[in-house]
Amino acid sequence: MGQQIQFTACIPSGTTATSESWSPTAPIGTAVGGYVASTNSGKLTALTPPSCGTAQNCDFPTFYWVDAANQRQFTFSYTANGGQTASATVTFDVAGPTQPNISAAVGTVQIGLLSKDQTGHYQPDPNGKPSMILFGVQVPGGVAGISFLASAVLPQSNSGAYSWAQILKQDQLTLRTGGNSNPICNPLSGVPALDLNYPYGALTTTNVPNDTATDNPISPLISSSGSPYYETTRSFSATMYLLWNPTSTGSIPVPLASMDWQFKADAINTGMAQQNGTQFILGCQYASGAACHVTIPSQEANQGYPTWGAVADGTLSCH
Repeated sequence: MGQQIQFTACIPSGTTATSESWSPTAPIGTAVGGYVASTNSGKLTALTPPSCGTAQNCDFPTFYWVDAANQRQFTFSYTANGGQTASATVTFDVAGPTQPNISAAVGTVQIGLLSKDQTGHYQPDPNGKPSMILFGVQVPGGVAGISFLASAVLPQSNSGAYSWAQILKQDQLTLRTGGNSNPICNPLSGVPALDLNYPYGALTTTNVPNDTATDNPISPLISSSGSPYYETTRSFSATMYLLWNPTSTGSIPVPLASMDWQFKADAINTGMAQQNGTQFILGCQYASGAACHVTIPSQEANQGYPTWGAVADGTLSCH
């Protein structure tokens, strides 16, 4: 699965075919057609065999299988101008990961003085900036807010490599500066956005059989000029996709599973020093219905590719 496939049928030289056909007329299972490997773009589509006419070679459209299965078959048949018929069949197995699964370890929404270290992880720092962050999961090299763990039974002949794609469905940050001024930052509404890059976490993800990806959404509690906000709220939801790429020439990543997750958070400026090193407390401890927690529905097998209409590059954009 994920390997480029194309079938070619040959009609004997000197024979004129009056008709040709492929059976089945589309790949059995789930397949991707119209894929451009250089741009990582593709779509699920029904593939229609070409009309070969009198050509000696007849090619089935190039495609990629998204799912694994044994004993798949394709048959090519033709009728010669004298009425004779002939056919040829190929039978093959499509190998790939089975029993794919995503599990996650989740932290809590916290407030503190934080700064980013050389590895890209946020760390408590008495000289850092007041921030509200999803935090508390120990990962190699630091602490994250959520850590995803991939597992699957990999084919013996091809261990391949995992990769991740995170799609943001909602991410709205509200910064109250007092009065009627409430800047809204990074509003996503109805347009799924690719989170930072593809594949997600490419600089820190290690492609091993039990691969991981992490995230730690952070929200500023002071402006770029150093003035503290009166209140900061955030509503965030995303889907993390697990993909697998075989180590084959001309191969593409195929989706294995996905996981939805979300959180809401609220930080209020008390004007007084708190034990967390800032003047802020988690307001959702006091406001009914505003929960500072993470929700993770159960993971599900997903043979559809992640799609997006925008890119979220982490830049704070407010209005």
